[in-house]
Amino acid sequence: MNVERKQFSPSSDIKCYKKNSTNKDIILFISDDGAEITSKEIFDLNNLVPFCRDGSIHEDFLKESVCNCDYVFLNTCRNTKKGFACVSLKNDGFYIDLICDGRKEIEGRLTRSKIKTQTKPILLACKSGKDILDYIYQVAKDEGKNMIQLRAVNDVISYYLHFEYNFQRNPLETKQQIDEYKKSLQSTNDKYNTLDSIYNFNFEVPEGKTTEATNITNNYDKLNYFGVLMEKPITLDASEVYIKLNGGRKRRKNFKNTQKKKQSKSKTKTKSKTKTKSKTKSKSKTKN
Repeated sequence: MNVERKQFSPSSDIKCYKKNSTNKDIILFISDDGAEITSKEIFDLNNLVPFCRDGSIHEDFLKESVCNCDYVFLNTCRNTKKGFACVSLKNDGFYIDLICDGRKEIEGRLTRSKIKTQTKPILLACKSGKDILDYIYQVAKDEGKNMIQLRAVNDVISYYLHFEYNFQRNPLETKQQIDEYKKSLQSTNDKYNTLDSIYNFNFEVPEGKTTEATNITNNYDKLNYFGVLMEKPITLDASEVYIKLNGGRKRRKNFKNTQKKKQSKSKTKTKSKTKTKSKTKSKSKTKN
């Protein structure tokens, strides 16, 4: 059956849970609507579903990420927990320590919708890792953060370049450079040369991992183990900049009203100029 249209399933949802309390070895995270999830439930998720590179994420790293993070973003679809991300506060931004997601669809379930005389299938899609990234970006923006950072391993560097993340140490300056890097990372012939370049110009051992890094002699393996630091700035539009400078969301209406007043003033000026010109012309005709 050919799928002609696709939309998100009504049951597909991403929620942000903030760290609330620690009771012995269990950490509690609570969302804005009061939903709860514990660190133990997140540990169990990784055992039940192959989220991260077919389950290859190390259990110690998972526990470290969950225990040290400030936020957990949980992706659910059709009552199935599909993916999650661990995010920490870092300086004036967010740091994505871990992001894991399952298949884009769950069992390819279809529903039908009649459009005029034809019946077209609609694939009820589940939200993906891209949607988790988008949601993290929106929360960071709402909380007034300036930057999102993460460490990308070899196979996903081009993926994050596609979503406007750039190297923190020596960022690529033009779209052409970014496109060339993405293309070469996806090429069997050019991939390793590009990774060598990324290692030489952008790789730094994470803080506190120097001893661990000395045990890895191959640069490619080192880059793949620690990842390269990438970041994406939070950008604001004109109204959001105005709001940030003038005390928050309550000023949004004032900004809009100011814009409307400016527009109406310019229209009034244009009309008055037009009327003056027409009066001048009529007076000159009368004199003649």
